[in-house]
Amino acid sequence: MSKAAFIILAAGDTHESLGRVVNAFMGALEYTKEGGGEARIIFDGAGTQAAVEFSKKDHK
Repeated sequence: MSKAAFIILAAGDTHESLGRVVNAFMGALEYTKEGGGEARIIFDGAGTQAAVEFSKKDHK
């Protein structure tokens, strides 16, 4: 089985950086569903702010 890592460095605080975060999520989902591989999403640097925002219950 193949493996891939998607590293999120974008904070997700603007439309542009939020798009980068969503692209990483969608890429990981597509990789696992179509390729049958294993994907990990890693938040690093400013990306840790995105992880906090996405984990909030009131996030839209």
